[in-house]
This record gives sequence, C-alpha cells and structure tokens, in this order.
Amino acid sequence: MMKREIKDKENMMLKKMEKEFERVFHPKLEGHNNSIKWIFERVINLNAEIGPIDKTGWDNRFEFYIKLNGKNSNIKYKIDIKYNPDAADVLATSIDKIEIEEKNYHILKNILKKIIEIRVYWYDLSELKWDYTCIDRTDEIYWPGDFIVSLMNCLHNDLFAVMDYQMNTLRNTVITALPMQWLNGELDSEFDLESVNELLLEYETIAMLNPDVDMELKADTMQNIKKILNKLEK
Repeated sequence: MMKREIKDKENMMLKKMEKEFERVFHPKLEGHNNSIKWIFERVINLNAEIGPIDKTGWDNRFEFYIKLNGKNSNIKYKIDIKYNPDAADVLATSIDKIEIEEKNYHILKNILKKIIEIRVYWYDLSELKWDYTCIDRTDEIYWPGDFIVSLMNCLHNDLFAVMDYQMNTLRNTVITALPMQWLNGELDSEFDLESVNELLLEYETIAMLNPDVDMELKADTMQNIKKILNKLEK
C-alpha cells in the first residue's frame, strides 16, 4: 500500500473515532480536545483496540476502553477511561483566565484528575481474567489525554519502560506476567527460556537497588537488560 493510501486510511479511521467518541470532546476546551485526538492517533499507530463501555444505570459520564499488547512481551493491557463532562464544564468556565501550567498547580491538580479517570489492567492467563494494576497519573499539570498517550507508550514498550526505577507497579506486573507468557507460548521464538530468566533476574535486581548508592550495579543492570532486549529487536 502506498504511503498516501496508508495516510488516507488513517485519516478515515481518525474521523470515524472522533464521530463515535464525540461525547468525550468539549466545545470550550481546545487543549483537552487536542489531547483526545492524540489518543486516537496513537491507537491507530499502535494498532490498539478502542471501544465504548456499556453501562447499567444512568449518569452523564462517558466510558471507553483501550486494549494493547506489549511490543515484545505480548502482555495484554487494558485502560478503562471515564470522562466526566461536569468536571470539564467547571474548568471550561474559567479556561480563558488560566493556563494549563505548573505555576497553577494548586488550582488545577484536582480538577484535571476528575475530568478523566483511568484504571489499568493486565490479562492474567492463569486466571483468564483482567487483573487491576495500580498505575495512577502523576500530579504534574497537563491535559489528562497527554498522560494516557504516555501510558500507552509505556505499556507498549513495557520491557524497556520498567528499567526506570520508579516504575515499580508496572515492573511487578511484568515480573508476574512474563513467565506465564513464555509458558503459554505467547513470546517470539527469539525470546528463549534463558533470555526470560536473565531478564526477570535483572528486573528483580532493579527493585532491590538503591539508585543513589548502587550506581555501578545500576549501570551494569541496565546494560544487561538492553543487551537482552536489543537481541529481541533484531
């Protein structure tokens, strides 16, 4: 397929998403709308799945999900997203008087979290169900959609992302899920038993490190992980 045809197809998919999920946009919050479009673009780029969540009862919140796999781990992840238009209306009332910047942290930190709430899950092959993993957005000031895009990138590149010492929750999830992925034949043939064992050992080493003290061990651990993962990338 030619590049132009691919681009045209992606644009059609993007317009379809914007129509299907039009309730998550707000007429007065351009920054929010742009971050939502960025989510849709990333869904297309990662070949992720997106769909509405059916609800019982009534409220005006709009809920949808995104499902994607780890690039090399093939771990299945799901992000449940709940948009609160009432919270968006509160921010929209004064959006022309305030900038979405860190200097306005104390005013914006709670309302931005309320506009969009998320819950993250991974699929446990041993239980055949989605298991909740506690990954929350930080208190940094940016549109919630921007965080979701960053989260999608982390989940897609999970085996690299968990090298970050602060990614404790995702790292623990990977340490739990990766053995089951190998046992169930979900990993690429290049990802042999030795590689899985080595990788898990290095991840557990990260969890025990004091990054401010064990600088040399930290550097060696990171280098070992990169060697293993780069072999898989070839």
